Amino acid sequence: MDRSHYDDLVGKYVDRVSKVEGVLGIVLFGSVSTPGLSDIDLVVTVPDEGPFPNWEDISLRLLAQGHPAESVLAHDVFVWPESVAKNAESFFYVDQQTVLHGNRLGGNLSSEFDESFRQLLSMDYMIHRFDCLSAWLCRPESDLRGVLLFISTLRHTCRLATELNLISQTDSDTIFEDINSLRAASLDPPFDLKLLDQWPERMVDLLWSTLKSLAGEMGIDSELVTGRQWQPNPRLIFLNSKSKQGVTDWKKMFEKQTKLSRYVRAAPIPAEAYSHVQRYFDPSLSTTDDLSYFHPQIVGHKNDRLREAREIRVRSVISHWRILDSNRYVSSSGKGYLGIAMPFRRNLKAKVLGKLAVFNAFRMPKISTQ
Repeated sequence: MDRSHYDDLVGKYVDRVSKVEGVLGIVLFGSVSTPGLSDIDLVVTVPDEGPFPNWEDISLRLLAQGHPAESVLAHDVFVWPESVAKNAESFFYVDQQTVLHGNRLGGNLSSEFDESFRQLLSMDYMIHRFDCLSAWLCRPESDLRGVLLFISTLRHTCRLATELNLISQTDSDTIFEDINSLRAASLDPPFDLKLLDQWPERMVDLLWSTLKSLAGEMGIDSELVTGRQWQPNPRLIFLNSKSKQGVTDWKKMFEKQTKLSRYVRAAPIPAEAYSHVQRYFDPSLSTTDDLSYFHPQIVGHKNDRLREAREIRVRSVISHWRILDSNRYVSSSGKGYLGIAMPFRRNLKAKVLGKLAVFNAFRMPKISTQ
């Protein structure tokens, strides 16, 4: 894919969408490092109270139909309300942004929260990676480009882990080099699928050790976690593990997945992850009633030194959920994630999937509890 096709599609999108009523801003994340493999990440800012644009008028996928760059789109645009855009640091890890219309994201929160938000976002991001990895490994087949993009997200994990002094720069550089080599090999077919064999274990190992190390820095342990499992979304059950390394638990559990994994799945995760999520539900936080309405099955824990930052973050995420839900922006990417997914609608399908996921988890082998 020629780089010019990326620029042309983004340019046409901005020309059209910037004129749509209710569009306050358009920002591009990242850059095109590998044309043909790189994605396009656009954030559209809308008002908190409306008027709200129709999805058909702001969808990048719809506008890209028939365009030479259509095939590089891994997802549609992100849609954020203005209040979330202003407090972007509490909502999403804003790495590199290019303002195409309107204002820059973030810059309105006190710098005293910078480290707290970095830690919270890092923890939530790693839980999300475990969530996505479980879905990827349960699929009967996957698109190669999608797999490579997923593996590429490990670079973000490495950056976060290095900045937080959780892994050495040397280890991070090695992973970066290996990912770049894998991406380069994919652009020179035929691609040897055996090159992918090591990556599931490698990702589990890095995510597991980084999450546990970060939890230690945040003062989060697994001592208060007594529950065997928890449910971040209707299709997935996380099983709490106290193992120092998670590869063995992952192998053991995924060998037991059945045809049910087409619909629901179960995966191990460090128990510290659940302890972290429970702190978002601290009864003393003003946001807990709203959050408990969406996920009533999660019991709150007394909060920690990150209490104030957690409350700001939860408020941003809930605002985002409500904007997406009320305007039916169901195809929007970048849905707020607090270790739990944006709430599903309480319809029959969701209830059946939830029950099926619990049944599937009950069948899973025992994992490390100490």
